[in-house]
Amino acid sequence: MNVKRALYVLIAFIVLIVIIPTTTLAASKMPTGTKVGIISVENKTDEEIRTMLENEILIWQAKGDLTLEGEFDTLSIDREAIHFDIDATLEELKDKTKRKISTFFKRPKNVYIPLVTEVDEAHSDFQQLMEKSHIEYESVITKVTEVASDLQDGPVTLTYIEDAEIPLDTVAEVKLEIPNLSTATLDYVVEELDGQLIAPNEMFSFLESVDTPEKLLNSRDESSFLATGLYTLFLQAEFEVLERNPQLTLPDYGEKGINAEVSQRDRKDLVVKNIGESSYRLSLDKGKKNLTFTLEGSKEANTYEVKVENEQEIKPRTIYRYSKKMNPGEQEVVQAGKSGLTLDVIRSIYEGGTYVDDEVISRDLYLPTPTILLVSPDEPDIEEGDSTADDELLDEDDIFIDEEGNIVIPSGTSGGSIVDSLPSDIKDNAIVQQIEEIDDIQKRYSEFLDSILNIYEDSVESVDPDTLEAIKIYEERIVELEALMMELVKELVEEGVLDKAFIEQVEGGAK
Repeated sequence: MNVKRALYVLIAFIVLIVIIPTTTLAASKMPTGTKVGIISVENKTDEEIRTMLENEILIWQAKGDLTLEGEFDTLSIDREAIHFDIDATLEELKDKTKRKISTFFKRPKNVYIPLVTEVDEAHSDFQQLMEKSHIEYESVITKVTEVASDLQDGPVTLTYIEDAEIPLDTVAEVKLEIPNLSTATLDYVVEELDGQLIAPNEMFSFLESVDTPEKLLNSRDESSFLATGLYTLFLQAEFEVLERNPQLTLPDYGEKGINAEVSQRDRKDLVVKNIGESSYRLSLDKGKKNLTFTLEGSKEANTYEVKVENEQEIKPRTIYRYSKKMNPGEQEVVQAGKSGLTLDVIRSIYEGGTYVDDEVISRDLYLPTPTILLVSPDEPDIEEGDSTADDELLDEDDIFIDEEGNIVIPSGTSGGSIVDSLPSDIKDNAIVQQIEEIDDIQKRYSEFLDSILNIYEDSVESVDPDTLEAIKIYEERIVELEALMMELVKELVEEGVLDKAFIEQVEGGAK
């Protein structure tokens, strides 16, 4: 009797905890913390959940294409090509939230399930994705499904097949004739730059991108040539120029106004930032006579056109050098003059082929090269102030031209500088070489200022505000360079290369 009673009780208990809850589940509400995707459905009935999912799916599909992004690709998927099974989702939700003996007959809380999702791989957008042989198709499909099943908006990150060749568009290309430069240095730096990637929002620094050995620290000409080619590329794509130093004189390569000077010793760099949505790859191909720079990536909606405007010539002045060997009326050209230039570099922006705006990239000033004539000290037609020889006459043998065509005044003559006063036996010292480079820059700044002031010597009122600002900047730079040279001279004294009397001599001469 007791056995039968116990059996009846057990059967009644099973009916109570299994059959009755199952039949009443449809009308019950979901426990606390229940979610379908990102949608909270706690305390909702089945019908309420169905209505919520239908509405949220419609909102999600109305947002436009789902974006797939990679380093070099940007694709889109029509959201209508992604289907949701609400019935299957609700069945899975019921299964996950039903009472179980393991939970002491309580419905589990904080249940999460994704929407049951399926992609239409026959859709043209998925077919286009499948044709990309360098992309992991199955991996991307899984990611798309995961994002859609949570009704997230992405973007979905593309996965590339390792070592697969990625087909890229040529965004910009420039070919420059190689000037007379160090072949070894060019080959080294070209190899360092070739193949470098610049990701979205990433900065590119020429000096940081090239691991330059100590022996190549003086390769300013080679670095500036390569930087000019890269600068030309960057102006034609989605790059913001953060640092660019113009060359003081027009180089023999590239277009006027579109060049850059780079020097590790002078801390001059070329720095840009990729403001586009995809990565770019640099490609450098060195031939026998030309170097081809190519920027590869995905073509952006914006295109750019670079042009030069407002060109104004700066005529070179004439400098007369006296020689007792010259007869009155005779002249000998020691250095041929070359005009300088001021100009504006403008970049026009087009979106889908339609003009949008212009931006001023730079306002460049190029120093003129003065004409230097050797004349007799008795020349009657020389106007006062044209001669630069002050109180002494320089013999013809006292004047010589260096490899760059610059006049070099020997030590002990007028017009000397700190460099002229340095002992000749320390010329190989690294600090002395820095002083010589700074002195050369300072001289070029001074020549430029002289040229500008010569143009406006008759009427100061005719000087435009931009030119006045340029004059002020260059005057400040000359003072800064002078101070820097003095600091380096003090280093030589501290190292015992020079004695303290040298500083007193230099500072005394400057007073």
